[in-house]
Amino acid sequence: MLRTSSPLQASFRPFEATARHQKQFLAAVSLSKFGDGLTDIALMTLAFSLSNSASLVILVAALKIFGSFFASLIVPGLLRTGHNRILVYRSLDILRAALIVLPIFTGNIWVLLALCVPIFTLEAISLSLSASILQNIASDRDRLALNARFQYMTFAGDLLGRGLGAALLLAAPLQLIFALDAVTFLASALLLAKMPALMLSSTGKKPAEFYAYVFKDRVQQSIIFLRLCALTTLSVFWLLVTYRMTELASLLTGTPLVGAISFTDANQAFSTLYACFTILVSVTTVLGAMAAPKLATTAPLAVQSYFAILACALGLWLLAPTGEAPASFVIYCIGGILSALGTVILRLFIQTSGQILTPKQMLSEVIATADSMSRMWQNACAGFAVLALSINAPLPLIAAASAVTIAGVIPSFRLGARLRSLPT
Repeated sequence: MLRTSSPLQASFRPFEATARHQKQFLAAVSLSKFGDGLTDIALMTLAFSLSNSASLVILVAALKIFGSFFASLIVPGLLRTGHNRILVYRSLDILRAALIVLPIFTGNIWVLLALCVPIFTLEAISLSLSASILQNIASDRDRLALNARFQYMTFAGDLLGRGLGAALLLAAPLQLIFALDAVTFLASALLLAKMPALMLSSTGKKPAEFYAYVFKDRVQQSIIFLRLCALTTLSVFWLLVTYRMTELASLLTGTPLVGAISFTDANQAFSTLYACFTILVSVTTVLGAMAAPKLATTAPLAVQSYFAILACALGLWLLAPTGEAPASFVIYCIGGILSALGTVILRLFIQTSGQILTPKQMLSEVIATADSMSRMWQNACAGFAVLALSINAPLPLIAAASAVTIAGVIPSFRLGARLRSLPT
């Protein structure tokens, strides 16, 4: 039951979060993620076409992570206010639609980088806000299933966006992709136009109190630690992928790939390889998210998380080899599949553990606090990764990231023990 308790919220009626509301919201978020997929491949391709080198593309990929850090400074304030969160989410979609068309008119590298910061920041705010809204429209009975559906629907939207973007790049100008992106965000906002207001009262606690709670509570310590391990894999993995795809694009330009298939220029090679890789990873993630709740009935998510951590570490190491371009691409894809399966199980385990083991009245603020702390770590990982790749040192980066990832076994074991101790 969604309630209003503040005088500022008196004009809004509480509403029961029905299955229709859940489907409506998931569809809107999927549309937004479709737009994110288009945004990602369009901005990466534009960056590569302006510089024809790996450095700018890696920088744009890093700005995507830095945008998450800026978002982490904003999201806690959004969650503590009495605003209608559905309306805030719709407003973000409209703002993103207006902002995403601006790269069409620029041919300057520095203007592009300046635009990437607000674009990626708004994307991260929308994702954090959608996760918070989801927890408040999910009942205890369907929480695990709804979380899994949220993951595979958002990844499916991202997958379709990247796939369509890659297809359009072969025959259409970049301007068309940016325009379609804007229309997608507007459609997402329109889909939520008639959804009832979601007003939640604040606990009245200050941000420092939530940070103190997260730091002192042993359960929250384990959740945060595991989140940091998972985010280390995610941030380093995608920067490494971007680095490898720019290498392969240069090697494959003018060289037959399979039979008579070849790329006439580096831009086409990069956009196609990057899109094919991300589509494969997204499909794997969708299938993994669909299967995880069913597997949880035979093997607990905590047990699955041990294998997920090892899969993430192995996936990072498979990005290490260099050699013949086609063979390297296949190895990278295998690493992508392993990392995708690992991260989706870890994310589901972290979300489920956090919702079950965190007091309901503190859930939204604790999520915002944990998200803020995690984004700071992710930002530091991105900075370290950019530094390592700029000096052409991917192997030390992979070794450090995989070591941090494997350390996630410790908090995973603690959370599993805590979940098993709960009454059934």
